[in-house]
Amino acid sequence: MNSYTDPFGESALITMIKSDYLQPLKEDLIQRPENKNSLILYGESGARKTYLVEKIGETLNWPILTLTASNFLRGELKEFDTTSTKIFEDLLRFRRVIVHFTKCEEFFRYAETGHRSIDNRTEGAFIIPNILHHLQSLHNMKWVIFILETNMDTTKIDPAITSNMIFDNSQEISFPRCEVQVQYVRRIMGNSAVTFV
Repeated sequence: MNSYTDPFGESALITMIKSDYLQPLKEDLIQRPENKNSLILYGESGARKTYLVEKIGETLNWPILTLTASNFLRGELKEFDTTSTKIFEDLLRFRRVIVHFTKCEEFFRYAETGHRSIDNRTEGAFIIPNILHHLQSLHNMKWVIFILETNMDTTKIDPAITSNMIFDNSQEISFPRCEVQVQYVRRIMGNSAVTFV
């Protein structure tokens, strides 16, 4: 984790990840993630969210299992319940693995129902009750760390996901500020590598 540059130019992000996720597990090789074992990383595409997931796995020396929407939607939407149940049954058998959910926005997107017709609701409106149950079970087992990576702001994620104590932390990952990028380049290439006009 020491080689990861905090996008905010401070140590807040790294401090949180180290204290909440890494330190308790690095101190005891057989320790399970009892305190916090889930995290939402959100922000624009290309802001290094996936890279951060990889650094967490590398630091813990845990394998990373990446799941996308295509893993759950192998058949028709009506088969989602059966497919997701099988996937989560397998996930509940895992020990000391990073489970990385990415490109699954439609599963978690907030859909205001209001007076809209059922045809206009997102697929996620039908999927959320199923996936909510499975995520809660995964969280309660506390044998893996699971991370939802999304390009959506958390205000667009269904409150059923964010308000049920399923995800222990939520962190925006933004592009590093200009001064942070300059510091990084100077650290790698020397102080004269970047000059301002």
